[in-house]
Amino acid sequence: RGSSIRINNRDTSAGGTISLAADWIRLTDGAAVFTLNQVGVESGGNIHLSAARGIRLHGSSQANTPIGSLILQNNFNDLVQIFERLQLGSADILSVGSAVDAAGSTGAITLDAPLIELKDGAEVTTFAYGQASGDITLLAPERLELSGRGGEAPSDGSLASSSAVQSRNPGFGEAGARAGDIVVRAGDVVLRDGAGFAVDTAGRGHAGAILIEADRL
Repeated sequence: RGSSIRINNRDTSAGGTISLAADWIRLTDGAAVFTLNQVGVESGGNIHLSAARGIRLHGSSQANTPIGSLILQNNFNDLVQIFERLQLGSADILSVGSAVDAAGSTGAITLDAPLIELKDGAEVTTFAYGQASGDITLLAPERLELSGRGGEAPSDGSLASSSAVQSRNPGFGEAGARAGDIVVRAGDVVLRDGAGFAVDTAGRGHAGAILIEADRL
């Protein structure tokens, strides 16, 4: 519980990339993987998870229970809120954030495995305060499943406490702020318990596109 892999970049250069490859990748019990880039002149680093058999992110159906998390942070000043949310058991998170004055986009997220599961409030999220949120790509030739609810509903306007894949940009800093695209290529896509995909921005840029290519939905 509380284990982490992290990159904290305080320079003006591009953020570092996190790449994980394994037979199975599972995130539970409050584990965290994140990068924090605090300047934001260039784009944040990407995150890439690749598994030969499957990727599973499990939240918690019980309130006040620490949960698994994978966080990619670029110029995000509200880490305390993120970790408070994790402690409440609200969601597993793959997150990219940026400062209000960030010129570059946040990093992209790619998950690549035959089976990808997000359960009990798990989330894959790119989030930017600045110019642009990164894209999210999910490649699951066999099955992609989003299901279950976390123990606490979030208060930040995101998708309830259900499992979610989302790209968000509140448009605080840049007039042209945009959200990223979500691209899904999978065999079966299963959504249950209010789970879903979402893109949104309050800036003048586009909200991002959602593209789903599946054998069955």
